[in-house]
Amino acid sequence: MSVIIEPKQTNLKFKLLKTPAYVRRLTYVLAWSIVVLPLLMLFLPWLQNIQGTGTITAFQPTDRIQTINAPIDGLVSKWHIAEGAVVKTGDLLLEIRDVDPNFSKRLQEQLDNNRAKQQAKQDELASYELQVQNYQTVRDSRISAANFKRDMARQKVVSAIQAIAAAEATFEASRFQLERMQRLLKDGLVSQRDVELAERDNTIASRNLASSKAILDAAKAEESSTLAEVSQFGADAQGSIQAAKAQINKLKSEYAEIANTINDAQVNVARQSAQKVYAPNDGVVFRVPVNSPSQLVSRGQALLTIVPENNSRAVILQVQGLNAPLITPGSKVRLQFEGWPVVQVSGWPKMAYGTFGGKVSFVDPADSGDGRFRVMVVPDETEQKWPSSRFLRQGSAVQGWVLLNEVSIGYEIWRILNGFPPNLVAATTATDETSNPNP
Repeated sequence: MSVIIEPKQTNLKFKLLKTPAYVRRLTYVLAWSIVVLPLLMLFLPWLQNIQGTGTITAFQPTDRIQTINAPIDGLVSKWHIAEGAVVKTGDLLLEIRDVDPNFSKRLQEQLDNNRAKQQAKQDELASYELQVQNYQTVRDSRISAANFKRDMARQKVVSAIQAIAAAEATFEASRFQLERMQRLLKDGLVSQRDVELAERDNTIASRNLASSKAILDAAKAEESSTLAEVSQFGADAQGSIQAAKAQINKLKSEYAEIANTINDAQVNVARQSAQKVYAPNDGVVFRVPVNSPSQLVSRGQALLTIVPENNSRAVILQVQGLNAPLITPGSKVRLQFEGWPVVQVSGWPKMAYGTFGGKVSFVDPADSGDGRFRVMVVPDETEQKWPSSRFLRQGSAVQGWVLLNEVSIGYEIWRILNGFPPNLVAATTATDETSNPNP
């Protein structure tokens, strides 16, 4: 038995099996979109960035986590705080006492004894300084008197020289007169009496000349004696002064040694008096490793840790050394804080949600020891404020992106595949503007 198929039924079945035209058009559009859209996306702008991870910290060193150390050796006698306690500047944290209860008293007695020795040395030093002044006064007065005597002796020498000159003139005149009288006597013009008178005058003149010479010798001897007295007085007084000054130098050395001993004693007394430890600033007690009320502690040992109230929040990012030269102070940064909901596309920061703005304050000149460099980021006042300190606590993790140049996505993919660093145009321009502010 044969089956007869009608032509109309066959055409209908073929039409039902054929793909509809709108499906074919949609398929063509999707296929071309898969090919064309990625090619078009290669030309979309992309903001180059340097990614880094880090933690929240304080920009000011005084606002960072601080460890309170024991100022002296001793026992913790009393705690006034516990972990988590909120403290203010000057609040009493704990008290420490020395193992020897009489140690502070003995230190104070030692300090008082050294001060008494210092006062005695000071009095003795003042006495020797006064003695030096007296020696100098006596020396000056005796030398002044000796100089006066020397001047008087010098005047006598001058007078004696003048007297000798007059005596010599008189002697020459009397000798000439005597010789003249003797010639006149031979001629019978004068008497013997006149010759005798001339001889007497000549003898007197000779004696006066000899006497004047003797007076000159005596005056010279007196002048030499006074000169010797001046030298002797100066030498004797200088010897006494030098001896007193040597004693003064010795006393000053002893005084300095006592002063050093007093300083050491004062330091020891001050250390022992620092038996109460106070909070250096406002904050929260973070760790108390010393947990026994009678635990023996050593000077410099950590007693507790305080997290100060952070009024200068900042972020420390660690970046690779390859990218560190590209980052300059003032560069924009986007930050993602741990625990904060965020939608982030690093190359399109305007599309990000939940990130916060910052700017680079400085970059360390040397690495951190592992080839990475530390970048300090502070809040950007022109951007949205960071969350409060309740949510951003010191030590919380942060992820950041330092923004650089705007390039195409295709160029960025090519750069990453080849391992090239980001463009240095922005960094170079910023450096040039900083070094040459007045072009």
